[in-house]
Amino acid sequence: MAGQLYTVTYTVGLIDKLAGIKKPEKADAKTSPGASQPVMLHPELLAMKQQDRSLAHALARSKRVGDALLKAEEEELSKIQALEGELLSKYSFPIKARPCQQEEAACVNCYSQHSDDPLKCGGLVDAYFQCANKAHIAATAARQKR
Repeated sequence: MAGQLYTVTYTVGLIDKLAGIKKPEKADAKTSPGASQPVMLHPELLAMKQQDRSLAHALARSKRVGDALLKAEEEELSKIQALEGELLSKYSFPIKARPCQQEEAACVNCYSQHSDDPLKCGGLVDAYFQCANKAHIAATAARQKR
């Protein structure tokens, strides 16, 4: 059977239909002389045609699975967003400004202006240190009250 050839017949009407040619009268294939011609298909062509069908089936199955996964992802995303909103409303804290920003900016500015003699910025550095120390003590006391 491996070397056996198969035959397929086709009609002129089928060819016309596939080509998009419309005829007002229906031609009877049995009465038309030479209406059908046998075509020999090689077994490799048949195997390729079968493989094409199986690949098309696998592709359709894959698309269905992909669509199902996308739908599940959308549902999960909406659930996660709802939980996110719940957590944020339950555990949100006010955002506080970082302390001593003015003193820090003054130190940075002084150092950039006096890069050759940074000791000139000693007073600003001391003010920044005092401010940072007070902020640290206040934050520690606030944590201990909780």
